[in-house]
Amino acid sequence: MNFTRAAVALSLVLLPLDVFAAPAAGVAEAQKRLDTARANLTAAVQRIEKDPPSNPDLDAAHAAVEALKVAIDAGAEAEANDLDYARAVLAARKELRTQREYVDQRRSKVHVFDSRRVLDAALATLTEKATRAEGKDATAKDFDDDRAALAALRKLVDDAKPLGKEDPKFAAYLTELTATLARREKALDDRTLAQLVAAQRPQLEEARKAFSTALAALSPSATDAQFKDADTAATALGKKLEDGKALEAKDAAYRGEATKIRAELVQGKKKSDDLWSATGLARLKAEIEPARKDLAAAAKGVRARKPTPDQLAEARTAAIVVRKLIEKFEPEAARSQAFAQYVTEVKGLLFEVEAELHRRNLEAVSNDVNQALKGIAKKDAPDEAFAEANTALGVLEKTLATMDAKNPTLAPYIFDANKLLRDGKASAGQRRTEVDADAQKKKLAEASKDVNQ
Repeated sequence: MNFTRAAVALSLVLLPLDVFAAPAAGVAEAQKRLDTARANLTAAVQRIEKDPPSNPDLDAAHAAVEALKVAIDAGAEAEANDLDYARAVLAARKELRTQREYVDQRRSKVHVFDSRRVLDAALATLTEKATRAEGKDATAKDFDDDRAALAALRKLVDDAKPLGKEDPKFAAYLTELTATLARREKALDDRTLAQLVAAQRPQLEEARKAFSTALAALSPSATDAQFKDADTAATALGKKLEDGKALEAKDAAYRGEATKIRAELVQGKKKSDDLWSATGLARLKAEIEPARKDLAAAAKGVRARKPTPDQLAEARTAAIVVRKLIEKFEPEAARSQAFAQYVTEVKGLLFEVEAELHRRNLEAVSNDVNQALKGIAKKDAPDEAFAEANTALGVLEKTLATMDAKNPTLAPYIFDANKLLRDGKASAGQRRTEVDADAQKKKLAEASKDVNQ
């Protein structure tokens, strides 16, 4: 055993010295290549340490890692022949491993970095839009642009939240952005509210003054036009209060003003209604009462057993006049219970007369149908009789279409008239068939005589 070891040692001593020595030029070249690759990698890694790194820098760092790997592999033969180079390669291999992990980690988070770039750009846009919106000469467009920039950044932050789980620093950045959004949104809302209130106040005050002026013009001798002006002004003021209703919930000062004006509006409308009830009722009744009396007089003729055509025509005209007057002044009934009661009484008379006129008309049209049906019931009824029956039935059908079947006074008559219409149409159709058949038989009989002769 000892002999063997001694023999090996002796053989090593006797080997030529040039076996252990690599060409100096080859080692120097490998060392230079290795040093350059390590220096390039160190510089590339330094460039990607900033947040966020650029995509070109990330690509360059990845390429530097690969270049170091190539340099190490290229000098593999020199490692066994030069101690200093081997030590350098060992350090380079450790560096390659750690730097590759670092570069891969940074590259794997490139979507985080990209997201941050987008968020930073959106934040810069928001800052620009916010500055304009906060200026003294800010326009409605500036406010819209600011709010649009807010919405855009908020969406980007929401979309990027899942990335915060991958990077604590990015998660902290998103939290900071969220707080910035909340502050900016509140500031924008406050400024928008201030502008809306500033625009609403003079309009509300103008409507308030108009109502106050119209109300002051009312007196026991006020005209209908003056009462109408007060109503119009009250409606305008009420609408302006309603337009600013949303502002009341957000601005305490404006809410106090609006509450006070709303109370003034209620009191003013009551004053107007009370004054109208005391003076306007008499004028309105004076407008309607003559026509109501005419209608009441005409109603007596309509109720007669056999009213004349002139009586029916007079009642029809009187009803038209009363209905138009009611339609004209009925809105006034909302402000006076006494006038509303009066209008209800007049309507009762009007409905009674109109129902009786409808009944009389339906009765006359039904009589025409019955008379026409008698004409086609005759033997050998001419075509003119059928035409007359069809016309009468058509008039009855159109008349029924204008009737209110829900009117309890007319309902029985409408029922009978509908039955007459159905039966009349069936009878007319049957008689037409019968008459046509008889005429055909006569033609055949006459033709048979001529043949036999």
